[in-house]
Amino acid sequence: MTKILLNDALMKQLEEKPLSRVTVKSICEYADINRSTYYTYYDDPFDQFERFGSEELERLRSYILDNRAKPGGDPEEMRKHSMETLLSFVETNRRLFNIFLGESRLMSFKREFTVIMGECMLTGISTNNRKKDAYRFIFVSSGCLGVIQHWLSMNCDAPIHDIADSINAFWSEGNV
Repeated sequence: MTKILLNDALMKQLEEKPLSRVTVKSICEYADINRSTYYTYYDDPFDQFERFGSEELERLRSYILDNRAKPGGDPEEMRKHSMETLLSFVETNRRLFNIFLGESRLMSFKREFTVIMGECMLTGISTNNRKKDAYRFIFVSSGCLGVIQHWLSMNCDAPIHDIADSINAFWSEGNV
């Protein structure tokens, strides 16, 4: 429960200011927890941000695995289903993803999120040219990350299946 309060306090602070301006004092005041309790869990706000982000990415990865398409299906449909699953999680946790994917935030969350997105895109693909697929993934995932960030900034104004269809089309048509 204490970690939930601390992480909620961190998210509240990050809605108002960049991580570099968040202090242990402000987190503790918002969470109504003393500093010694804070230091039981985290070294500083950067450490808390990294750990919380890692925990949320693990929850995302588990959610995708728990909701994956049946193996052996059409690769394009499997990829679309994986992307819809990812987008569903992002939409449900939009406050968190708006903060963690924000432009001024630490890059480690974006990198790991991109890896998870790549796992969704590579669902059902069996190829002998993984090197070419890796470059294609890097190219397409950069655009997909931009699409998801824009979708979040627009308060998830388009249906998940439309965004997943667009991302799937970028991947399928991105034969570089």
